[in-house]
Amino acid sequence: MRVQRRLAAIAIADVVGYSRLMGVDESGTLAAVTARRKQIIEPVVAAHDGRIVKLMGDGFFIEFSSAVNAVEAALQMQAKMAEANAELSPDRCIVLRIGINLGEVIVEGDDLFGDGVNVAARLESIAPEGGIAISGSAFEQVKGRISATMEDIGAQVLKNIAEPVHVYRVIGAPGAASAEAQTVAATRKNLAEKPSIAILPFANLGEGPAQGFFSDGVTEDIITELSRWRSLAVRSRSASFRYRGVAVDMKQVARELNVRFIVEGSVRRMGARIRITAQLIDSESGSHIWAEKFDRETVEIFSVQDQVVRTIVSTLVGRVQVSDMERARRKPPSSLAAYEYMLQGNAIAWDTPEGLDAATRLFEKAVEIDPNYGFAHALLAATCYSKWYADFSGSDALLSQAYAQAKRSVELDENESTCFSMLAVVCLLRHSFDLALQHSRRAIEINPSNQWNNADMGQVLTYLGLPEEALDWFKRAREIDSYFDPPWYWRGMGQAHMLLRRYREAVSLFEHASTDSYRISALKAGCLAQLGDIDGAKISARECLSMKPDFTIRMFMSKEPFKNPADAAHQAQSLRMAGLPE
Repeated sequence: MRVQRRLAAIAIADVVGYSRLMGVDESGTLAAVTARRKQIIEPVVAAHDGRIVKLMGDGFFIEFSSAVNAVEAALQMQAKMAEANAELSPDRCIVLRIGINLGEVIVEGDDLFGDGVNVAARLESIAPEGGIAISGSAFEQVKGRISATMEDIGAQVLKNIAEPVHVYRVIGAPGAASAEAQTVAATRKNLAEKPSIAILPFANLGEGPAQGFFSDGVTEDIITELSRWRSLAVRSRSASFRYRGVAVDMKQVARELNVRFIVEGSVRRMGARIRITAQLIDSESGSHIWAEKFDRETVEIFSVQDQVVRTIVSTLVGRVQVSDMERARRKPPSSLAAYEYMLQGNAIAWDTPEGLDAATRLFEKAVEIDPNYGFAHALLAATCYSKWYADFSGSDALLSQAYAQAKRSVELDENESTCFSMLAVVCLLRHSFDLALQHSRRAIEINPSNQWNNADMGQVLTYLGLPEEALDWFKRAREIDSYFDPPWYWRGMGQAHMLLRRYREAVSLFEHASTDSYRISALKAGCLAQLGDIDGAKISARECLSMKPDFTIRMFMSKEPFKNPADAAHQAQSLRMAGLPE
């Protein structure tokens, strides 16, 4: 029997995050998708001489008579979908990705098969949220015939497609959607690009319902605490608990829940002790990124639960961030969106002028792409005040820029704890001590499990003249994430000990930093001088001057925001004892 073939323009459309939406509100999501199909998709398809070949769960398989009709229909669909989403909350938005290919298909009755269809399906998977990706064959037919910008993203290797496919992203027709609708779509795009994670119910390896309740409680608390991290897209309890007590294939779960990361674990009671294990899996590679076990006494079972949950959550977030930064490093700049520019900037060491400049440029690009990205504004504030700290010219222009960026970050995202932490540090540097403490407390209130917030609180309290209390916060940061060790953390801990005249402990902490800096060398020199180790102090002083030739005690201390003059005088005197230039 002869196989019937024809050339066709195929569009595959899929609802982004369908499993997550169903987990939040199954009946409401189903009704919303059905309504969009009847009110938007079917009329647009009919108006552009197309037909819906079949529905595929949360997706649509559509055939058009020409590539021009397919792209114009896709543009109109996305514009109407964006307008419909403009008045909805983020967890109610129905957003499409659309892939379009022009190719030969096999015809069997009303159905179509073959690589022409498969390529369109793979293009859909790499299309931006609320956007359209088309093949080179489709592009050749539509270029110059539609009023939309085409972004060439080059040849892409698509899953299960033998040869690389040249791909273009359709940016959109002028006036296709209102400015408000475009802003909403851009915001949704940022949310979709966050690392997505699901926490599967921890297995109960003990006996009796009591331990079953405990293992469920641990799982629920981890989901709740992870949800505080706005840098993650965390699947709901109802979505995750569908897999309770069921043997699962991790890749299948990842597909069904539309997540990249999966956490699984177990709880086992052993007499008076309880052991909780947890592991983080990257579904893309199938690799185990992190695994840990926690043994605790069960005397105070609920405080144990709180402690273990805090530790697991903070460590998990750290490992996810490291994994995502590594992933972003491997991507060419042409493929980076605002979120990925932020990741790359955050992955760069800021301890050198070159690193700081590179990070600043990346954060500026993130803000340029998405001016409403509060987190990127917060990190841009951090690079601005870091540059100000190293600038001994006497100008406060960079500090003013940092303050403007930090204020803007809080205005844009009042629920992101990092925005408040950055504003707290800038207020501290501006000697607005009460505001610094207020904003730092707000950051902790929003996300107490954030190790950075805890360490920032330690930094603020050190300069406010409360070094003992500051050390408690510094230590808490390491308790909730044993991997946490940025150089400034060890400098802050050392500086608190220095104020307490514990010079030997301070030197040990300064030496713990993975990278050196002129600030650490200067403070270490001062502590060694206080200990009577003049030769060691001179060596550290020379290291400081080799990194910062224009270093003077006067300029350095002008950047140190001590509330108590006696604390500032003590540190300045220590630097003089080390022989650093006045």
